[in-house]
Amino acid sequence: MAREMANENIQAEDSDRDKAIQSTDTSPGKKIKTELPTKARKSKLRVSGKQTDSGKKRPFTEDSLDRLPKEVVEVSCAPNLVTNETSALLRYKAFKSSREFLATHNHTELLERIFKSREARKIVCPNEGCGTQFLAVRTALAHMRNCTIGFKAPIMGVVPNYKRARLLVVPHQYDKYADYRDHPGDWAIIPLKEKKRLISEAAEYAKGGLLPCINPKCRVKSVTGELDAHITKCCLPEYFQYMGHIKEFRKMDRKVQSRMVREGIAFLNRMPCLNRDSMKCEASYSHAHGLLYHLDRCGLRDEERPWKCYRCGYLSTVFLSREHLKECNDYDGNEVGEEMDEEDELVDGQDNEASGISGEGDQAHPDGRSERRLKRQKLKMLKKKQKPFHCVASIARGEVPDESSRTSISSGRKRYKFKSLDSAAAAPTSYDRQKYQLAVEKAENIFNKNRDDEELCKQLLDLRVSLDSWIRVTSEDRSEFLNEMLARCSIPLCLPRPKSEDSATPSVEQASSGNDMDAQNQEETEEKTMGFAELIEMGPPERLPIFQPRSFKHPLNTSEATQSFSGKMDVVEGCTAFCGGPISTIQCCPRQLENGRECVAVTVLQDHENGWPSEPDNRTDYVQFWSFLKEGRRVAAEILFIMEVKRGMVLCTIWCPSLRHTVGAETKQERKSTLIGMLAVGTVNGSVDIYGIPASIASITGTPNDPCVWQTEPNLTLQSPQCCFDAPIISVAWNEYNGSSKIAAVSVSGEVLLWNLDGIAIEAVTIFEDTWVSPPAAVAFAEKDQLAVSFREKMLRLYDLSTNECIIEENTPRTAGVKVASCQRLFPGIISYDGDCITMNGRQLLIACYITMDTAKTGFFVVPIANRHEVATWDVAICPRTGLILTAGADGRLKVSLNGRLSPREDKTDFVFNGCRTVISLKARKNVSTITQVEENQLDISTMQKNGTLASDDEEPEPICTNLESASKMFKLDLIIGDNKTENSAPLSQYSLNLRLESLNRVSPSQVAGGISVCGGEAGILIFYPCNL
Repeated sequence: MAREMANENIQAEDSDRDKAIQSTDTSPGKKIKTELPTKARKSKLRVSGKQTDSGKKRPFTEDSLDRLPKEVVEVSCAPNLVTNETSALLRYKAFKSSREFLATHNHTELLERIFKSREARKIVCPNEGCGTQFLAVRTALAHMRNCTIGFKAPIMGVVPNYKRARLLVVPHQYDKYADYRDHPGDWAIIPLKEKKRLISEAAEYAKGGLLPCINPKCRVKSVTGELDAHITKCCLPEYFQYMGHIKEFRKMDRKVQSRMVREGIAFLNRMPCLNRDSMKCEASYSHAHGLLYHLDRCGLRDEERPWKCYRCGYLSTVFLSREHLKECNDYDGNEVGEEMDEEDELVDGQDNEASGISGEGDQAHPDGRSERRLKRQKLKMLKKKQKPFHCVASIARGEVPDESSRTSISSGRKRYKFKSLDSAAAAPTSYDRQKYQLAVEKAENIFNKNRDDEELCKQLLDLRVSLDSWIRVTSEDRSEFLNEMLARCSIPLCLPRPKSEDSATPSVEQASSGNDMDAQNQEETEEKTMGFAELIEMGPPERLPIFQPRSFKHPLNTSEATQSFSGKMDVVEGCTAFCGGPISTIQCCPRQLENGRECVAVTVLQDHENGWPSEPDNRTDYVQFWSFLKEGRRVAAEILFIMEVKRGMVLCTIWCPSLRHTVGAETKQERKSTLIGMLAVGTVNGSVDIYGIPASIASITGTPNDPCVWQTEPNLTLQSPQCCFDAPIISVAWNEYNGSSKIAAVSVSGEVLLWNLDGIAIEAVTIFEDTWVSPPAAVAFAEKDQLAVSFREKMLRLYDLSTNECIIEENTPRTAGVKVASCQRLFPGIISYDGDCITMNGRQLLIACYITMDTAKTGFFVVPIANRHEVATWDVAICPRTGLILTAGADGRLKVSLNGRLSPREDKTDFVFNGCRTVISLKARKNVSTITQVEENQLDISTMQKNGTLASDDEEPEPICTNLESASKMFKLDLIIGDNKTENSAPLSQYSLNLRLESLNRVSPSQVAGGISVCGGEAGILIFYPCNL
């Protein structure tokens, strides 16, 4: 269609020309009598670079032709203005060359008209001396484009670019020296041999052999031997003074070279190479960078030609480029340096044993030592010159860029923050997960090896724990709260299950007709299609008795429905149980039991409404110990026993990180192998109590209806100083270095307490500064002597315990949060969370950030985590076996993510990937019967108001659920595999008068097997679920 429109426009222009042209005589001195049409004149003048007013007509005379370039004048001659069929052959014969013919814009149409009017008759090539004849348009055009008869070079292009020819000064070559006067650019481009010939010929007729300069303003006359040098200095740029002297040009500074080249290009559009006369290099460039690049390499061999590594910027030669690329791909200076040091020690040892005299190793093996010495020097040079490959900022190598748009200064230190949504960080592939898992295992093995060589701290070694100090509490001696808790049941819980064959997926018509349903039918439809509608359905609501676990299953891959060879679908089985109240703490034990199971400590809140009892100091609290086992994709859990704590309400718990491996296993150092572990409990009385849990107590089990309840005293008590006034302990952290000798805690009085368990007397060291604008909220250990403290006003401080100085202070919005978490075994940094929120798609999401220092301790990195929650992020934990980051939020979602930016210890590779998904989610919904009853009550109230029997002020508001018992009558809870958020779902409300049943308060990953999460929340539901990315 476009081609047909173009042909119609050409025909219209030709017809306009036929009407306008009165004479075709274009002999010199003859004026064209008539005017060109406006459309044709505009096209012609546009080619020649002239701008005219389309509204005015101006005669196109011979003076106009003089202002056009020579080629345009030839193209614009009269034979090209006649377009009828009768004169087509005459027009063709008027062309003197194929170049002139092909320069016309309608040469193809002209040939078609000629062959149409001359059937079966040939035409001849327009080039003089070429008698080739044609019978078709295609063969004629193909021949004319390549015909070289009458030209010095073949015609490669079809239509010359006149606009470019107008801008470029085309050099000319004259036959006499006198013709170059006032044409220095033309003189500069001719070869040196041709210059000498012209000068010698002109000198024969000159008086005294002196010739004037080609510059009209210069009156100097020179002899033949000095004339060329004088012209170069007088008329030409400085660049031409180095013609034939490229070595001197290369010795100059790069800025001076660039200045010379740019001045030359401004004088002459295309600059020749300096080796034009010496090495007959015909290269010429119109761009400074291209010419400089050519000058650096022209005429050099591979041993001398410079080469720059595209990866690290190392400068070498082309001959050595392949060798460097091999070293650059597999370069690790630390490992190679250690191997060379080991080789030197072995050689020295062998030489000493052979000779019996030290210092003869170099004489015995001079060649080997010299080769290693050269290799070491080479590696040192590579290490100095090598730059980061993947990105300038590298957490693995600990390099913070000095100059970057994402680098800032915070408290005197460089701060580099990665993008929240990094386009380069894609979801991890199976290969990425495998490499990252190997790095995690390597870091954990090295950390375990170093920690196993350390002795347990003195206070923990002196602890004497025996089963005799544990007293079993009978049912008659149990407290009123425990008896009440054992009689509770959970709110109605709907667990997922694989969809049976009888239940079919709703059809499209049924789904479309759902728009007209009322609220009750819509709730029922959502219940059937919730989660993975293809393979999963929600079971009926059920109230779980306390401590009686229930398992739930779902297909492994719901999107592709993978099945085994037997035809059965692979399923994942989780476990859930009711703990008796809102869960306050969850901590998985790092030591494995003898039967291969793992232990987890759980505490619940006694007051559902306030969370804080009226008399917390005199309350007896309880710590529940559960065991769970992972078998493939199945997790099973059961209650072990309950420990009674008579020292007030329990607010936080943590296990001793040094007691690992398996119960009863032999270790290099004493690790109390007869214990399940040591549990530190922060109480409301302002003390941290340490309990040693004997392994033999796990063998005495009860039943879910009647569990074993034990009472004991703490084996070690860490008292807070008098300045704290026995204020409650709300956060506690245990250092993994030096045999777990340091414990840090946060007191409600506003101080951070630090105990050293290696000393004889245990006294708390108080960390407090007057510059704190808010009290501390949480603590976590980062490195060996680094303690991170978070504050309520969303500020984070990192202290160096060896110098008691603050090395990092971070209070940037959307980075620092109220709480902090860490995993010393894998990562040297900490995670700050529960800070400011961001708005995305109408939802307010809270983010978390990973913060770690660089190698030089002069800056730090900030990496946003992909886990985001609505309302609040209550807890963050890191799995020490997989590196997964688990988060639990008030929106009822358990999210896991894997970020390659978080480089494990002892690893120097930057993994650029970031993946996140929602594993499970809880959703609280009102019961259908309750909705119907409320609607009926509202209908009755409105009827009574109309009749005047009830005043408007006497309306009964909807009841508020402030405890689990009242909530079980109004709501039911759905446990959904995946995310419960849909495209049309509304954002969660930031405030709620009712108990937020879907909120997940705590999460803790498995410390032994890995890939298992234990989480729980406001509804008192404890969930054991295998989680992976």
